[in-house]
Amino acid sequence: MHPYAAQSISLYVPWMRKKHSKLSARWEVQDAKQDYWEEFSRVEYRMFDLTTEDILEAWREGFSLLPMN
Repeated sequence: MHPYAAQSISLYVPWMRKKHSKLSARWEVQDAKQDYWEEFSRVEYRMFDLTTEDILEAWREGFSLLPMN
């Protein structure tokens, strides 16, 4: 497991418990959901580590000059 994903998973489990529990208040479910998605966004950003050079290289590979007729 990726070290960054551990916190995200530990927030997902309580969110699902609250979501499927009939005793959980709606605000508790919403708070748990928001906490999970905020952490998920942070993890996604950390794991998707692109540099400017990576972006330029991908752009250069996809760019080609069209022949003039």
